[in-house]
Amino acid sequence: FWSLGFMWNIKNEAFLKDVEWLTNAQIKLSTGTSGNSEINYYQHLALVSGNANYFDQAGIFPSQSGNEGLGWEQTWANNVGVSFGLFNRANVNIDFYHKKTTNMLMKVPTSYAITGEGWRWENIGSMMNRGVEIAVEGDVIRTKDFTWNLSANVSYNKNKLLELSGEERLISTGERNETYLAQVGHRAISFFGYKTDGVYLSQADLDASPHLASATPGSLKIVDVNDDGVINDKDRTVIGNPFPKITWGISNTFRWKGFDLYFLIQGVSGLDVFN
Repeated sequence: FWSLGFMWNIKNEAFLKDVEWLTNAQIKLSTGTSGNSEINYYQHLALVSGNANYFDQAGIFPSQSGNEGLGWEQTWANNVGVSFGLFNRANVNIDFYHKKTTNMLMKVPTSYAITGEGWRWENIGSMMNRGVEIAVEGDVIRTKDFTWNLSANVSYNKNKLLELSGEERLISTGERNETYLAQVGHRAISFFGYKTDGVYLSQADLDASPHLASATPGSLKIVDVNDDGVINDKDRTVIGNPFPKITWGISNTFRWKGFDLYFLIQGVSGLDVFN
């Protein structure tokens, strides 16, 4: 992996040297690649497990299919940023970024009869992330014995799945049995399932509406998305976004005669949570 960076301290230029309220001014450019291999160890190996029982005979069974061709997920990142120092007590940083990730590490469904566990790790697809990060830091109050320092940051990110190894979409299951959809041209993953529209209030309401065979009065009313009069897998659709659009944080530090008090508030918005 490699990286390259450039910084121009424009405060040192003649046209800004005499601007007293601007204590620092920089323009920054960077580009480079990085890798990710954050999956459990030995996922590339095909494994078998014992303690199987075949008609009262001891045996073994495949517990992990493995993938000898498994490699690093790679990200190429490009950043453009500016930094300002104001009145010798505040700093502002603004960074724009564009990242493209290739050879994405994803769990891919396989035949349970062949592999024993129904999935394996593969390098498939590519994804784009782009956004902006803004950070402001400075001393709100600065006296001989007391200082109040405030720091705030906010970031916006948008991602898109660009390619999925020739497939148009991939459906997978999470740790809490939630279902995810990865579809080319859309977010990297979305919550996937049935839309609901209240509950069936009575047997008559149930009989008058398309429903699952297991539905009873009081069950969730499933929306017939394709309007074919039948509720089945074809009615599953995108029902949520697990990625926050906005991430923010505010921290405060108070110093008084050798004593410090610090607290931090963080938050996200523009996402959905699986319940």
